Amino acid sequence: MLIFLLLMLQLRFSPANSATRNRLAGEVVPVSAVQSRTRDGDEDKYGGLRATDLDLNNFSLTEYGSDGTWLKLILDQVHCVKEVVLYYSSGNPWLTFTCSQTECSCVDEFCKYLTLTVYSERIVADNLPLVSECKYGDTVKIQKNGGGSLGLREISITEKQGRITTDSELES
Repeated sequence: MLIFLLLMLQLRFSPANSATRNRLAGEVVPVSAVQSRTRDGDEDKYGGLRATDLDLNNFSLTEYGSDGTWLKLILDQVHCVKEVVLYYSSGNPWLTFTCSQTECSCVDEFCKYLTLTVYSERIVADNLPLVSECKYGDTVKIQKNGGGSLGLREISITEKQGRITTDSELES
């Protein structure tokens, strides 16, 4: 918990720089974002899309809400999400969540502070092939485990590229 608090302080007080992040190959750009409760109600300064605008100078920031602390990124359609990366203000990766057909997991010691889920909230994802190396969904939700605020500098969401190989094709 102390380390997470230190990260929040680093996010809030890091010196301004002109750093930007480049879009990755296969990166999915969210069309909108919803947070549990935006800090000071200031969407322009702390809104959810601040975490996907490629600008490492700003970030999304929530306040604790009655339903917890979370950020939902809404995608344009159902995608087969392969990986979600959270970044430091330097542009270096902080946490990487790798998705399978059932969940997205992370192996860093700080992963215990966050839960990341990919699911379909608006679009029914029927008749899609079973794929073991990605998770289908139109929504990515990052939930902070425990109380307090959630500040995220930059997030990338990448989908599986190329032809999707089904699990049954892998077995044959």
